[in-house]
Amino acid sequence: RNANGIWNEPWTAGITYGDVLRQGEWEHSKYYFEIADVERLREMFALYEAESKAALAHDLVLPAYDYLLKLSHTFNVLDTRGAEHTRRMCDAGRPFVGAFWHGRMMMIPVAWRRMAPMHILISTHRDGRVIADVIAHFGGQSVAGSTGRGVYLPPGQWIDYQTGKAYAAGWHRIEAGRIPVVMLVRDGAVIPHIALAQSTMQMDWSKLDLVVFASGDKADGLVCLPSDRVLRKVSLAKKGDAFAAAEDALGGKAAATVKLYSAAGIPGLADSN
Repeated sequence: RNANGIWNEPWTAGITYGDVLRQGEWEHSKYYFEIADVERLREMFALYEAESKAALAHDLVLPAYDYLLKLSHTFNVLDTRGAEHTRRMCDAGRPFVGAFWHGRMMMIPVAWRRMAPMHILISTHRDGRVIADVIAHFGGQSVAGSTGRGVYLPPGQWIDYQTGKAYAAGWHRIEAGRIPVVMLVRDGAVIPHIALAQSTMQMDWSKLDLVVFASGDKADGLVCLPSDRVLRKVSLAKKGDAFAAAEDALGGKAAATVKLYSAAGIPGLADSN
C-alpha cells in the first residue's frame, strides 16, 4: 500500500498498524528476550506438563490440551531466552514436537546436530513428498500425515464436495479426496464456480456454473459479482430431472449454467441446464 514500513501500514482510516500493535510488540519482545526468568519458566514447564498428564489420566482431553498450549508457549519463551531447552530435552531422552513451515523444513538437516533421532511429519500433498525426499537424503526420517480426519457435523445433511457422498449429523471419519482436504457442503446449497485462470484478473465473470448440492427439490446460494459487488441470492427448484431458476437472479450480469454434483464428485459434473 505504498507504506514505507510495516508499522505505517493502514489498520483503518487514520490509524496505522503501529498505532495498534507496536507497543505490544515492543513489550513482548522486551519480556521474551531480556526479562523472562529461565529457572521460573522451567518450573512452570514442569507444572504444566504434570497437570496435562494428570488430566489425561482421567480422560479429560480438553483440560489436558489447555495445559499443553501453556506448555508449548513456555517452551517457546525458553527457546527465545537461549535456555537451550531443546538440547536439554534431547539429552534427557525426552521426545517433543517441533512445528515448521514447509520452506523452513529444508533448513532442518543443517540446524539439527543429530542429537537424537528425528522423525518429520509431512503432509500427503506433493510438496510434502518432495521435502521428505530431501530430508531422507540427509539421513532424516519422515512420517506421512493422515489422509482423513474425524469430523463433527452439525444438524442437517452434508455432501462431500469431492466425492458426492452424503453424511448425516454427528461424528464421522472422512477421507480426503483428490485435493488433499476434507470439504463438505450443506445439502440444499448452490455453489458458484468459475473457469480457472492464471490470475483473478483474468477470470471471466460473465460465465458461471451454479453447482447444486441437493438431495431434495430446492437449493439456494449467494453470488457476488465484482462488476457491481452486489450480493444476490440464487434460488433454484427442481423441474423433472433438472434444477432451474424461476428468474434471472444475476440480473443479466452473467450467464449461468446450472449443474448438479455427481456421485463421483465435482470432477464428473453432469450438465443439468
